[in-house]
Formats: sequence, structure tokens, C-alpha cells
Amino acid sequence: MVETRHGIGSYVKLPGDWQLLEPLLLQLLIDTGHLPDIGRELVELRASIEVEAARLAAQHITPGHLQQLNNWLAVMELSLHEDVESFARADVAFHNVIIDSTDNRFFVQIMNKLAYPLITARRLTSELGGIPSRTEAQMWHRRIYEAIVSRDSAAAADAMRAHMTQLDSVIKQALVVMVAAGNVTST
Repeated sequence: MVETRHGIGSYVKLPGDWQLLEPLLLQLLIDTGHLPDIGRELVELRASIEVEAARLAAQHITPGHLQQLNNWLAVMELSLHEDVESFARADVAFHNVIIDSTDNRFFVQIMNKLAYPLITARRLTSELGGIPSRTEAQMWHRRIYEAIVSRDSAAAADAMRAHMTQLDSVIKQALVVMVAAGNVTST
């Protein structure tokens, strides 16, 4: 990437200085075969944030947030078999409600920066993983919800950790399919 400094010139930035969450750069990296690394790194980042977020949500959740989680679960259930886009959007919204309910502004800002890659990745895994993947994700969402409703912090964190492990597995399977189809190169 290039940085222009007024009155000084233009400079090529080192990869360590790139803003990886910028949608244009992220799409360029995906288009040039870096999807396997990006998928792995995003799941690792999400797991480090969302496991703790689920624990905090169980402690801080409001009745309004609980209703939102329940509503998004219902949307996922209705769209499970046919509407991949609605399922993916509801999935991401479900996780966003958990983040919002943590009472941690830093979590919210970090996850807002991840909005584009998350919806893109969820669309991809929902499509390539098919109904079995969406069904398993829905089961984990239900367990996370039930733990949060019961205000069981440890169970909420454990369910989210298991869901992130499931997500990692689905991404790896999706990448195998994509590599076999020639849609992405293996790194």
C-alpha cells in the first residue's frame, strides 16, 4: 500500500503497517490467495474477544438485549434451510448483540471494524458449509443464548469457545472446497 505525505512524497508501506481491516485491502488480499491465512487469523481474533464477551454478557445483559438475541435466533431458524443471506446477517447480528451487552466500548469498536470481513466470511461459510453447518451453528447459538439467559458466565464462555472451534472447522472445510475448485490458492 502507498502512503502520500503532503509536501514530502509517496512511500510504499511495509505489510506490517497495512490496515488489514480496511474492506478494499481485505478484498485485495482475499482475491490474491490469502484467504486461508485471513480466515484463520480472524477466527483466532474472534475467539479471543467473543469468548470473553459471552462471559461478560452473561453478567451484564439487559432484558432488551435478551429479546434481541431471541429475535435473531428466530430469524436464523426461519432462514436455516433456504435463505443464506438472511442467516448470515442474523448470525452476525446475534454476535453483535452479545458484544453490545458486554458494557465494553473497546469490544464494540473492535468488532465494528470487523463488520465487513465477518459478514463476508459468514456468507461464505453459510453457503459452502450448507445446511449441516448452519444447523450446527444454530445449535451453538442456542446454547450460548441459554447460558446467557441463565446468567452462567462459565457456560456462556464454554459454549462460545466451542462455537468458535466449530467455525474454525467449517472455514477449513470451506477452504478445501474452494482450493479444489480453483477459487483460492492454498498457502
